[in-house]
Amino acid sequence: MDKGRLLSILYEQVEIERERLYKIAAKNGINSREALAQSKFVDNIFNLINRLQETQENLSIEHPGRHGLHTGKG
Repeated sequence: MDKGRLLSILYEQVEIERERLYKIAAKNGINSREALAQSKFVDNIFNLINRLQETQENLSIEHPGRHGLHTGKG
């Protein structure tokens, strides 16, 4: 699975979990244990997305020929 597809799946998951957080917060209060745990879970997904994006950007900068571009070498 390529990183672009993985990022797309993670964004979809974040939206699902964010909706779940809103429902939990509305039902139990924003400071409830369940809402805080859900908020931490959503934050962890965002952190993973950011790391993947940084890795993808670094690979593009460090190895521009890796993405199907002809470098003229070899």
